[in-house]
Amino acid sequence: MAKNKKTLTKKELIIDIIKTAKRVKSIPTRSQYRKFGKHASSTVESRFSNWGVVARKLKATQFSWSK
Repeated sequence: MAKNKKTLTKKELIIDIIKTAKRVKSIPTRSQYRKFGKHASSTVESRFSNWGVVARKLKATQFSWSK
């Protein structure tokens, strides 16, 4: 019997991206997220179309990693 995998929400992914951003003190690149993020960067990209969308969304919210 296959195990049920929990589907990650966009909110859960964003929270992890923000944690990674705080660690690297900038909007993380795909490479930085692969190294420090909790989830696969491919999962993030499949939910947000591509990594550039993630960066634009964080910039649009005037995200500050120093908070």
